[in-house]
Amino acid sequence: MSMKNKFFEWLKGPDFRTFLVFVGIAILILFIEKLHLEYNATLDYKITCNNVPAGYVIDESTIAPAQVIVHGEGTKLLMLMRGNKSRKIAIDLSETRHQLRLGGNPRAIVLPRIYRKKIIESLPDGVKLDEVVSDTIYIPMLKQNRKRLPVRLCTKAVLQPQHIYSAPTKLSPDSVWVSGTNNYLDTMTAVYTERQPTIQLNDSYTTQFNFVLPQGVSCDYSNVEVKYSVEMLTQKDLQVPVTAIGVPDGYRMMVFPQSITVTFSVGLSNYEKIEANSFDIVADMSNITPGSSQRRIKLKIAHLPDNIYNINYSPISVEYLLERIGSTVITNDNNNRLQQ
Repeated sequence: MSMKNKFFEWLKGPDFRTFLVFVGIAILILFIEKLHLEYNATLDYKITCNNVPAGYVIDESTIAPAQVIVHGEGTKLLMLMRGNKSRKIAIDLSETRHQLRLGGNPRAIVLPRIYRKKIIESLPDGVKLDEVVSDTIYIPMLKQNRKRLPVRLCTKAVLQPQHIYSAPTKLSPDSVWVSGTNNYLDTMTAVYTERQPTIQLNDSYTTQFNFVLPQGVSCDYSNVEVKYSVEMLTQKDLQVPVTAIGVPDGYRMMVFPQSITVTFSVGLSNYEKIEANSFDIVADMSNITPGSSQRRIKLKIAHLPDNIYNINYSPISVEYLLERIGSTVITNDNNNRLQQ
């Protein structure tokens, strides 16, 4: 067997896999040893603000970070560099000097000695601050304004079959005061809530949703209480009398049958409130002349109560009889006249 073939056989065999394991272990040991050596690293610290003067707001996204060079063991520096989002230092604006700018908003002046001390206090044991790279940090303080805005829900609620809202959904509060600078407030038309999974409703339910505000905007509430009023639907049947309208002068009208069955769905809370006199079922003679050969007249619902659903009525038309007052009865058949 040639050397080339022996080499490929070795690559396929267990000896090569064992060799790879030992190489990996050697590299890992070397890496761990290197991590115990000391290195320099450049770190950025996000600036946050406390004790903002009354009437002003801070847009922290516009503040330049504090940049420093630190020295320490590789393992600790690696952990510091991985915690990029947690590297923050809080500046108390009541302890800083404010600079008034002509025709503009004031700004706080944060000298290197102020944030240098805070960064040193935040460093873990074994890591030292070598150099402050950034210079004086200026924090613009923007004039605060207020605006009242309606609350808008971003979570959808779905009624289960055979359920209805027994009352409008109630938001507490339904509007809020928001504070911020005009460049933010001018673009806001409402305060929106967090988006949650769809709520399935088969009974009354009360919950809370947190507000989602743009950076640089604050609110006098952190959340809204939402009350969903829900009840089951039930079916009800009523016998409702038919009323004749549009009857020609000098006539009176009779219909057969004189009442019809109205079937509808209604919420449990309104079941006893809906009665026959809540409906107005009419037979309208406005477009029918006396002596017409039309045998039946179609009924109409002139009025029905609120908060009812799935309305049906039977029959949908009735026979009618026109009677001339004081003389002859005119039926729906021209050839059939009854003398009084």
